[in-house]
Amino acid sequence: MLRPPSARTLCLFDCEWVPDPATGRRVYDLAPETPDAEVLQTMWAEGGATEVDPRPYLKTILCRVVSLAAVIRESDGAGVKLRLFALPDKPEAMDEAQILQRFLLFLTDKHPQLVGFN
Repeated sequence: MLRPPSARTLCLFDCEWVPDPATGRRVYDLAPETPDAEVLQTMWAEGGATEVDPRPYLKTILCRVVSLAAVIRESDGAGVKLRLFALPDKPEAMDEAQILQRFLLFLTDKHPQLVGFN
């Protein structure tokens, strides 16, 4: 049975991440000049790649956040409003730290009940 939201603001969010070659170089002690494609192949091989699954799911610690999206549900007693919160919110790319910082500032300001995925 589903419970009704316990907070006035509800945030349903999901992060998207990709393998991070910079982290792969550090974790697998690869030279700084190692091309990204070679680093990714090493990461997948170390992650258990097979012929059937040449690109296995990599542990989140080996990845970086590239986007975050959320549906915000706000109840004011008279009704419910839904809105979308997405980062990056401009065509220019944001780095992982900026995306997470903006999201955490939003959470600090609104104190929503969180619902995440994965």
